Amino acid sequence: MIQIRFHGRGGHGIKTASRILGTAAFLEGYEAQDSPLYGAERRGAPIVAFTRIDRQPIRMRGMIETPDIVVVADETLVAHTPGNPLDGVNRYCTVFVNTAVNHQTLRKDISVTDHVSATDVTSLVIDSFGSPRALSGAIGSIACRLSGLITQKTMRRAVTEELTSLGLTDEAVAKNADLAETCFKLVKPVVLAKNKPDRKS
Repeated sequence: MIQIRFHGRGGHGIKTASRILGTAAFLEGYEAQDSPLYGAERRGAPIVAFTRIDRQPIRMRGMIETPDIVVVADETLVAHTPGNPLDGVNRYCTVFVNTAVNHQTLRKDISVTDHVSATDVTSLVIDSFGSPRALSGAIGSIACRLSGLITQKTMRRAVTEELTSLGLTDEAVAKNADLAETCFKLVKPVVLAKNKPDRKS
């Protein structure tokens, strides 16, 4: 089983990002489970979401305490004590952070694992939309890529399905899907050291 934990703030589209990953995994033939965990339901409040992926039925429920992958949509959350994104992270875990901070500096701040990845997703969203709108498509696509289980074509289909279900216009959905493809190419798949499901050929 692969367990992915998302950390962000209200308005980032973290719940939708986890759903994009879950939908993409399902479309690839995997069992998938995704669920959010809310604190105060307001814009800017910390939010956590979980996605589990496996070849077998997933009977485990609840929070992911020892993730294989952590995706952080807001770099300020790394130093946030309650619900710290680094809780439960070990040396096998890969941590992705949406940040413009230098990669080497980030690795010093996140010393619990050597597997740290970073991209300035917010700047890409601003370049595409003119403002830092919800990051769901971009963050969801990065999670798909990191998992190593999802093709770019399937990722785009999942982004399209999930954003369409939210009532976005066809033009907005297509623009988000294009940005998602750009982000998909910016990171490399994770090579998991443990709990790795059989991969499709």
